[in-house]
Amino acid sequence: MNIANPELKQQAEEEAYSKTEWERRRIDYYRGLRYNFAATTVDAWLDEYYIEREAVFKPTKDPTWNQIRKDAGVGILENMLSLFSEDKKKAIAVKKEQSRRKLQLRVDEANKREREQCKRINNRIKADVSEKFNRFTAYDEQEVEKYFCYALNGDSYSFDGTESVPNFQLLYIAEEKRLVVDYNLPLMEQVSQIKEWKVGKNREIISKEMSKTDYLEMYERVLLDLSLRAVGILFGSDNRNVLNEIVFNGSCVYSDWQDLLTIILSFLMSKNRYSFGRARRMDCVSKSELAKLKNVRYLGDIHSEKPPADLWDAPPNKLVVPIQSSFRYSEENCQGTEI
Repeated sequence: MNIANPELKQQAEEEAYSKTEWERRRIDYYRGLRYNFAATTVDAWLDEYYIEREAVFKPTKDPTWNQIRKDAGVGILENMLSLFSEDKKKAIAVKKEQSRRKLQLRVDEANKREREQCKRINNRIKADVSEKFNRFTAYDEQEVEKYFCYALNGDSYSFDGTESVPNFQLLYIAEEKRLVVDYNLPLMEQVSQIKEWKVGKNREIISKEMSKTDYLEMYERVLLDLSLRAVGILFGSDNRNVLNEIVFNGSCVYSDWQDLLTIILSFLMSKNRYSFGRARRMDCVSKSELAKLKNVRYLGDIHSEKPPADLWDAPPNKLVVPIQSSFRYSEENCQGTEI
């Protein structure tokens, strides 16, 4: 094998360059996580609810000439003989017309019944939608939770080219107009440490990783940007003003056998404290925004620019007690109440 072949070397360099560009785009994509999202509205939620259940009228087709001929009892031979007799031809035409009217009447009656049935069903669904809206605006906890589940479930983002959807649980407290969110944040293995690719001595493509310090800074930013993103979607979707504040608990699930989530971040943010315009600004840093909150708990010092070393551990040794949890526990396990 001629490893000095310039064409093969160029191919390897082009591949390394392409892979490096992909890594750069991936890292740039992370920078937009906190604000590059779409909110929804209550009207859109109710419209989708209606459309999913709507009875759609499917008309029965008009009778075909073959069906009419068979109903009239006109055989193929009789049809052929009518070509030689004008009287026979007229008699067959009369029979066919009688059959056509009879069959068409059946179709029209069936379509009328189907239209009326669809109308009854859709009227019931419209009434259900109206009641659902009234319950929502009356701060019904189940309806509010369903709506904001819909809002968050409409979100998706990418880690290393793989689409991810939010994994979370909600609790709404109507008296305080507070939404409590327990939200699973990504583990380290979901956020690649690779920053570029190089060509080795034998033309193999070799990955180059970030330093531990640089990676921790990026990983922490992803965690906190995702937290601000979820809050932004929820506040942005609150077009009927049923929210005053959000308690957000960001957690990681490090193993399938965990009984309780490992919470690494918990904060309370009021609606008037969040600004979409501010979140989009280049000088906005999620950690700095969260550090301004009166009630925030984190693995390390939220005011420090340096990420806590505990992020590197799986799971971290420290524990963060949530401000409030969304989990509805039994009497034997009363977590989920005010702390």
